[in-house]
Amino acid sequence: MEIHIGSIISRVAAEKKMGTRYLAEKLGMVSGSINRLYSYKSVQTEQLEMISAVLDYDFFGVFSEELNKKKAEEEVLGCEKMLAEKTAELEGYKKETAKEMEILRREMGYLKEINDLLRKKR
Repeated sequence: MEIHIGSIISRVAAEKKMGTRYLAEKLGMVSGSINRLYSYKSVQTEQLEMISAVLDYDFFGVFSEELNKKKAEEEVLGCEKMLAEKTAELEGYKKETAKEMEILRREMGYLKEINDLLRKKR
């Protein structure tokens, strides 16, 4: 899972028009710490909880969405694999059926010849 939480926090703060000074004040930090925070790939849970409250945004939901997305992608891959397997299986049945049809055609030809011979014998 590649989530860069600092850039997401930065984006949400910008969307909510909350500057670094305001955010720093609300979080009990200095502006420079907020700028560093934006560069972090991960943050501690407690800090993320405070940031979520200040920005009124569920940052934990970002991780849940990513997990759900990954799970859905895995399900799609599983379905695609199953589809490929069933398609191959169907192709196998198709070939078998074509062979059986050819055998039946030959047998029908033989039966027709036998029938013709029996009619001639009468």
